[in-house]
Amino acid sequence: MKKLLQFEYGGCVIALAALTLTVAAWSYGAPLPLLNRALHDVRNDGPNDAALGEQTRNYYEVLLKSGARRNLPAEPPKGFWRWLRGPRNMAEGWISLHRSGAMRGSDRFVVNELIPDKETLNKGVVIRANRWGYRGPDWTREKPPGVIRIAFAGGSNVMGSGVAYEQGFVHQLQERLNRERPAGADIRYETLNFAIDGYFLPHNCYVIREEMLPFQPDLIVLVSTMHDRQHPVPLNLARMVANGQDLYFDCLKQLAARFDMRPTDSIGRLRRGWASVVDEMVQGLFDDLAEFSRDAKVPVAVFVLRLDPRSLHPSLPWIAGQAEQRGLPALRGFDAYESRQPHEVYLNAADFHPTTKAHEWIADELFDKMMANPIIHELLTPQTNEVTYGGQ
Repeated sequence: MKKLLQFEYGGCVIALAALTLTVAAWSYGAPLPLLNRALHDVRNDGPNDAALGEQTRNYYEVLLKSGARRNLPAEPPKGFWRWLRGPRNMAEGWISLHRSGAMRGSDRFVVNELIPDKETLNKGVVIRANRWGYRGPDWTREKPPGVIRIAFAGGSNVMGSGVAYEQGFVHQLQERLNRERPAGADIRYETLNFAIDGYFLPHNCYVIREEMLPFQPDLIVLVSTMHDRQHPVPLNLARMVANGQDLYFDCLKQLAARFDMRPTDSIGRLRRGWASVVDEMVQGLFDDLAEFSRDAKVPVAVFVLRLDPRSLHPSLPWIAGQAEQRGLPALRGFDAYESRQPHEVYLNAADFHPTTKAHEWIADELFDKMMANPIIHELLTPQTNEVTYGGQ
């Protein structure tokens, strides 16, 4: 009888421990990646909208390989649950754009969007969407005389998560272009920021096709990162298929048809299917982008942005090469973070978006790369033999 009770007691402890770890993995995900991945694959409904949004908005976590977290300053764990769940995706007290009321769902391909004319406080800075639903001043649809417009598409690092709009590299580029424009030239530059938190390559290509042309851009810059070949994109596309959404692009529809992807499939199966063809997805979207550029007669450049100061991810040269093979100018933003320390470029230990200083470095590198590209230099520089760019 005593041995039986001991067995029952031990079994209960083991079962309780297993249940605790399972709940932790289900709720937080980060501390137990293998268990969480297994659970994620067997749940037919996949992550709920809040969990998916948090994963998408905080995709920078993949920058830190296992064991590398100690290179960043972090608060010591406090209590069992803090230890169990690991570092939070967001700094304590920092809430997502959804929870702050700045973002809403959308029935369009992009799924989420900023609420027009909405101003909120997020990560200690003001996030204000203009009347068009993008961060920045209220642009006019019609381009003013003498203005050269550059439209940007990208995710949260381009939108300027965690920094004031004026401190983001998109606006800083505008300031430098105007500051160093050719002496006596009757022109000015405007940068239009169409970037939204949580957008990846498919979303950005959609925005370029559907949103930008009415604003008469002279140049479009798509900002691409290592994440356009990684987990967040297959997960987003899997969720779209599961929700029965239209995939919009022919290349995405063809890839989905090849694997017979259906809304009734598990999120795990859909994600694995998309992950197996992610390179073909990038190539197909770049093909579409090149066709759009030719038809619209607007050059589209791809700014390939490095996000990890410790190493150059192999996806970045590959993405740049794929863009160039399709006639899209590739601007390699590989140097801004060179020899930098993580604490110099990341907002904090739990948020890997660029700091104000990092945005400044990115803007400077982007300026240099644009001026070094013959096509873009000719576009941005008035035809004159009297001055060179920078007024020298």
